[in-house]
Amino acid sequence: MVPPWLHDLSIGFRFLGLACAIVIAIDECYHPQKMWIMNLVWPLTALFGTVIWLWGYFRFGRLATNDATVNAGQHGDHHKNGKPFAIMVAEAASHCGSGCTIEPLARGS
Repeated sequence: MVPPWLHDLSIGFRFLGLACAIVIAIDECYHPQKMWIMNLVWPLTALFGTVIWLWGYFRFGRLATNDATVNAGQHGDHHKNGKPFAIMVAEAASHCGSGCTIEPLARGS
């Protein structure tokens, strides 16, 4: 039997993940990502990653917005976004995982 406190904790984390996803989605309305799919990836991964993904979005995800890309291009830094390799790998894995989540929904399965 699941202890009541564990059930309550899991419900709390669901709401925390939802709140983090909403914050990211609202920010993406004003600062869309260069790759449109990442506008879905960041909020989806925030549902389970909660505050860690929220921090990651504001620390590293905002480096790939349309605004940041245009600014980098104006300063001659076309392919430099300042992301460490580990962050690029985490984003790629999140991109793949979110695609696997979205694809069955798009097919209606």
